[in-house]
Amino acid sequence: MQKSNFNLTSLVVIVVLLGLLSLALFPCISSSMYKANMSAVAARGRDIYVAITSANTDREPFDLPSVWPQSNPPTNNAVDISQINFTNSTDYFWALYDGDHLGTTNHNPYVRGFDFSKLAGPGVAAHSGQGRLNPKNNMWTIAKNVREEMEDIVPVLVTRNLAAESLAVDIKSVSDRRLFFDEEWMTPFGRKGFVIVRKGGGTYNFQARYMTHRVLYNSQTFMTTIPGSQRLGLRYLTPNKEVIPSEAVYQACATSDANPWKRYRYWMRDQLEHGLEILLYCFSIMGLISGIFLFLKGAADKKLSALMSVAGLPYWLALWLAITLYMCCPVMLVVENSGSIPLPLVLALVFQMVGCLYMVVWKRRTGNHEAFRTALHFMLAAPLIALRCLAIAVLFALILSVFYTVFLP
Repeated sequence: MQKSNFNLTSLVVIVVLLGLLSLALFPCISSSMYKANMSAVAARGRDIYVAITSANTDREPFDLPSVWPQSNPPTNNAVDISQINFTNSTDYFWALYDGDHLGTTNHNPYVRGFDFSKLAGPGVAAHSGQGRLNPKNNMWTIAKNVREEMEDIVPVLVTRNLAAESLAVDIKSVSDRRLFFDEEWMTPFGRKGFVIVRKGGGTYNFQARYMTHRVLYNSQTFMTTIPGSQRLGLRYLTPNKEVIPSEAVYQACATSDANPWKRYRYWMRDQLEHGLEILLYCFSIMGLISGIFLFLKGAADKKLSALMSVAGLPYWLALWLAITLYMCCPVMLVVENSGSIPLPLVLALVFQMVGCLYMVVWKRRTGNHEAFRTALHFMLAAPLIALRCLAIAVLFALILSVFYTVFLP
């Protein structure tokens, strides 16, 4: 009988090296994906801005008001988008694209170059096309009561993860007042950064460490309210509400953001909302856990230890990958929240089949039926082994969570 030089020590070395390689590559991959996602979102924001600006230019010869959302008296007889008093950006974008007539011959959007795909981004699914536009499919906060004479530095489009309550209507003096993230919307970028489009058309990608009024408003002052005028100042429409920035609103936002437990909870939710990133991260951690489990199991089980010496690297690599990917399935189900089959489950089944086919070929070459039955048993038991390893991972996560909450500020 031909024996392989692959043994328990080799398995441990390979598992550790693969885990370290994944951990080393993860920051680079994560950073590259983050920058690419921000650039893509900025481009979509720019497209929305250009579409609205072009529509306003087309309407000027007919003396029609701007299509930017305005504060209007409530009415049920509005014949133009400029007459509607929108209280959230989702309803505004629905009307802007004439969602009520979408898919019919009467579909007549107010703008060109815009559709609901411009509202989707990392962690924000695109509108399915069925039913009314949902706030969860809209990643933008838009300025209300934008006027031509306002300074170009004013943000008119902001990704929804930035709290509109921390923005300003008037800047009378330059300050380092902080900006805050929105507790309700952690996508598209969580607490890492946000994208804005200014009234002048410029797009900017901001990182969390630069979240101050001085940086956002480029050390400039401006006034959007006119003393003694009935024209209202700047407001912001988030996907589900209208925000009127003020000192009281800002302080309330700052107070809610200061809760350490909330910061930790939002940080955890942010991690879970980046599907591919969390898959890589979980694969690194859970790969180490499953590798250690197989090592301990092989050390305690003589049959498994003997099998490890004769089956060879392909079988053990397929078994390790199948167990690790099965462990990632529950996490991906939570991340995607779509009810569809997660990618790790498909890959786990593929590696399980590869491992079984390899052992069939191996049995025909060696004639070792007893080792084949043992190997097949372990390969088919991969989901059950994954459940054991996942229980260990959950216990480890709980211990880490308690440590973070109790000992870290």
